[in-house]
Amino acid sequence: MKTITIEGHLRTENGKKAARQLRSQEMVPGVIYGGSEEVNFYASA
Repeated sequence: MKTITIEGHLRTENGKKAARQLRSQEMVPGVIYGGSEEVNFYASA
């Protein structure tokens, strides 16, 4: 089984507008579900 590492940063703004802005800056928005709360982050493409 292969393992990959994604270096990301926490997002302070959520929603469609914030995600579009990140994509225009060549960043990839993401969400990690599980545990007690979800974690919103972005990473470089």
